[in-house]
Amino acid sequence: MDFKRVTSSSKTYVILLIVAVAILLFTASITYKQIKRLQQSADGIALTLEIDNAIEKLFSLYARMESEKFRTVLLGEEISNSSWQDYKLAGTTAFNDLHALLENNKIQKERLDSIGQLQETFYGALNDIENNAPKKLSQEDIRKQLMSVSEILEKVRAIKDQMLLEEHRVMIQRKVDYASRRSLTPLTSLLMAFFALVVFGLSFSKIYANKRQLRASDAFLRNLLASTDNIVNYYEPVYDGSENIVDFRIVFANECNRDYLGLPPEEIMGDLVTKVFPHLSLNGEFEDLVRSFEDQTKVGFDRELSVNDNKLWFKSIVTPVSKGIMETARNVTIEKQAEEKLRSLNQELVNQNQILKDTESFLAGILRSTENVIMSFEPILDDSGFIVDFEFLFINEQIRDVLNKRPIDILGKRVSEVTPTVFSTGVFEKMVACYMEDKKMDYETSYIRNGEKMWFHGTAIKCDNSVTVTSRDITKEKKSKRKIQEVNERLRVQNSIFKDAESVASIGSYMWYLDDGSANISDNFYNILGCEPGSFEVTFDRYREFVHPDDLDIYDTLGRQTTKNGQSEVHDYRIVSKTGEVKHLHLEGRFIKRNGRPVSVGVVQDITNMVKADEDLRARNFELKRNNAELESFNRVASHDLQEPLRKIQLFLSRIDDEDRGRLREKSRNYLDKVNNAANRMQSLIRNLLTYSRIDVTHDDFEMVDLNLVIEKVEDDLAVTIKETKAKIIYEKLPTVRGVVFQMEQLFSNLISNALKYRDTKVDLKIVLNWEKVHREQIPQDFIKSNKHYHKITVLDNGIGFSSENSEKIFEVFQRLHQRTEYSGTGIGLAICKKIAENHHGFIYATGELGRGSAFIIYLPSY
Repeated sequence: MDFKRVTSSSKTYVILLIVAVAILLFTASITYKQIKRLQQSADGIALTLEIDNAIEKLFSLYARMESEKFRTVLLGEEISNSSWQDYKLAGTTAFNDLHALLENNKIQKERLDSIGQLQETFYGALNDIENNAPKKLSQEDIRKQLMSVSEILEKVRAIKDQMLLEEHRVMIQRKVDYASRRSLTPLTSLLMAFFALVVFGLSFSKIYANKRQLRASDAFLRNLLASTDNIVNYYEPVYDGSENIVDFRIVFANECNRDYLGLPPEEIMGDLVTKVFPHLSLNGEFEDLVRSFEDQTKVGFDRELSVNDNKLWFKSIVTPVSKGIMETARNVTIEKQAEEKLRSLNQELVNQNQILKDTESFLAGILRSTENVIMSFEPILDDSGFIVDFEFLFINEQIRDVLNKRPIDILGKRVSEVTPTVFSTGVFEKMVACYMEDKKMDYETSYIRNGEKMWFHGTAIKCDNSVTVTSRDITKEKKSKRKIQEVNERLRVQNSIFKDAESVASIGSYMWYLDDGSANISDNFYNILGCEPGSFEVTFDRYREFVHPDDLDIYDTLGRQTTKNGQSEVHDYRIVSKTGEVKHLHLEGRFIKRNGRPVSVGVVQDITNMVKADEDLRARNFELKRNNAELESFNRVASHDLQEPLRKIQLFLSRIDDEDRGRLREKSRNYLDKVNNAANRMQSLIRNLLTYSRIDVTHDDFEMVDLNLVIEKVEDDLAVTIKETKAKIIYEKLPTVRGVVFQMEQLFSNLISNALKYRDTKVDLKIVLNWEKVHREQIPQDFIKSNKHYHKITVLDNGIGFSSENSEKIFEVFQRLHQRTEYSGTGIGLAICKKIAENHHGFIYATGELGRGSAFIIYLPSY
């Protein structure tokens, strides 16, 4: 803006002389007042610019503090506490300076107080971001904190824009006042100088001094405009013939045009706006300039410029001033770059968060699909810094198959609580070594689950401050390896004892080539022939010389069938050894191809002893059949011939007791009772003997027997005795076994009857039946265990018991531990129980303690 306008007046010297004194006095007073007002206007403009600079400085510090904090959190850089305190001190100083400058402006002061309140909130939000940085918050939480800070700054910027607009309004008003007063002051000075030159020399010197002061004020104002960080340009409109604004001319431009845009102010002043700033026409901003001037309203807009391949952002405010408009453009490039960077970082954060979610989903899928158990542990240290335990941090679902527990029931617990066996198997030491030495550790360990031993291969790896263990079930591998080892061992043993086995079993092996009759035989085959191994070359015809003369036709048939069909129906024939001994041989062979040649391979066994044994066995079988026939005869005698006289004795005793008992003496009646008891005992003994002898080992009538129904039947049969003795029979669900129904009933009837008979009269009798399924390896008793699993049924009672040294004796026929006068019985009941158990391929034994009760344990096969 041209601050050197001077107006002059062409008054005649005569008029000036006449009114010189009056005008001098009036002009002097007016000039003095104008100069004072001009000084006040200049001071007001300077104050406005100083306030503007203070506002820019304060908010620049806010932006830098926000940027530094964001960089600290997002980029992982660190900012020292002293630098942060310097920023806060600088912000507080700028705030106090601005507060002092606005002391006389109530509205602006209220706005500044609002900023002060937001400033404390802003500092607190930044402190929260810094304090939460070490906690490794999720990306979503960080983004929320950053957005919170941005929202605070947006409120602060809104208040700042209001303050700047107010200061721009005040500055424009003061400039208008300053311009009007400055235009009037030179005129007054010239008049006073003219009249002073004409009239008074003193007035001239006074006017000259005032002009010097005006120049100083003008220079001060120019310096203020030059020192601002904003581009300040003043444009005046250019009209066409129709009085329409077609352009604006640049009247004033400050040095910021050179600093930001590379446009020297002295070169662009006087040029048209559209020539210097052609982008105004392209972006529609020119119409905003025209509207601001014609409507005398403020207009604000943002613009992006490219200067020397660098992008710059400006926030412009256009204010109508006097005969033109003043544009103030503030460089907001740093703020825009910070916003762009923040948006970029936010997008990057979103992308990373999505990648993290995808990775988590992928890992979760792997953890669900793997058959391995994956666990993560955090070490627990004692006061000395030694690892004493580990805590479960993570465990996948596969742990259910091992521990039969849910992962949620294990997380947070110590290893010593969940799997204490790791301390005794060396696994704990492996985990400690993995963590302390930061190296991969492999190990194998076993675990007993449901009575079965399982093997696992574990791999421990240190991850940050935890140990990750991957455990794989290698039970099948172990079993397969053990089986392979067992097979190899058996093969090795078999190979080592094969020759001995041939000798012991009198077996020889051969390989007979059917195309030419040649053969290879084992050493023991030579021994069977009574020859030294390798003493002659074996052929079909050469071997024929050893065949018994009576069996030559059989041998020839063997040769023809084998040569034609590869096998023969002839298996047995005799030979005469070199020593003249006749031997019976059994041959088993099969046809194969060996190197393209037809071959019969097989074994020959010397069955001479077996033939003799078969003859002895046939003789023994004949004797056994004869004995069985005699036993059947005894059974018939016992069942009829022995019982018939006994029944008659009992019948006549009964008649004597009914008809003549009253006439007998007391001694005779006692004799009669003894005879009657002896007869009853004899009848019971015969019946039990018949029962014992009729239990055979045939299984033709075996069927599936529900023991629950068997016990119910026994309870029904013994209901009277059970009620009289007030006994309790307790049992839960019993199994179903394969056997003979009536024998199972006999077995449990005898055991329960035994408990009822030998009860302790001082206590209520309690009979308990327990059942469990066991593996044959869990059975310590020695008997032939043909099945893999057995039903273990235990019959317990709290009766009088027996001494453990009699545990085998009680199962022998006619063996009793008490006198007949104490307890009735024949001594065959438990022998029947033993024979029934053995008939069902099972086993029974008993344990007891005098005065404490007894236990009968039965093992029956599980099918």
